[in-house]
Amino acid sequence: MPVKLELKDVSFAYEGGEDIVRSASFSVSPGEVLAIVAQVGAGKTTLLKLCAGLLPPVEGSLLVDGNNFWDLSVIGQLELRHRLGFSFQEAALIANINVFDNLALPLRYYGDMAENEIERSINAWLERLNLRPVSKSLPAALSSGVRQKVSFIRTVLLGRDFFFWDNPTQDADAAFTKRIGEEIHEQKKKGVGQILTTQNRELLSRSADRVLTLAGGRISTCAP
Repeated sequence: MPVKLELKDVSFAYEGGEDIVRSASFSVSPGEVLAIVAQVGAGKTTLLKLCAGLLPPVEGSLLVDGNNFWDLSVIGQLELRHRLGFSFQEAALIANINVFDNLALPLRYYGDMAENEIERSINAWLERLNLRPVSKSLPAALSSGVRQKVSFIRTVLLGRDFFFWDNPTQDADAAFTKRIGEEIHEQKKKGVGQILTTQNRELLSRSADRVLTLAGGRISTCAP
């Protein structure tokens, strides 16, 4: 079931540093696509990870369907994270297993698909993105663009209740950029909320319902 996500007065700083995020407050409703834009290094990824419960705030609250994420038990947090899809800018693939097993691992642990169904589903996605030749390759043997495609497939395979897209078109060719936009649109039609960071103006204009600008740790709203 799609979820509503809300940040309330969230601030964050890495140890010994200044605030990267200061008193951030906003919400994302089911079916809404919120984009976050900022200069390189200004904290877009940090803010996205705060929204996804991957970083604990120094101050403030992350509410998911009205429940404070950081008040949940460890098991409760893990269960909720399984409902959230996160496409990492750095791909975050497991280095010592091949592409196919990187994609199969979450399906085996968190899904209820039989092994033959897992194989069919993964191979269909690999075929769609012309990645069948690299299915047995380790991540280190792949270009950053190919690793990004694998990360994208892993994000969408299970089906999620909320998606986080961290600069998904970095190193992407035109065809893959188009596919990313289509996936965001498909999830929106299902009523799934999404947060997107991007420097791609075309993706931004086509996909975002609202745009937040992050500068100096502060956020402001601007037109899509």
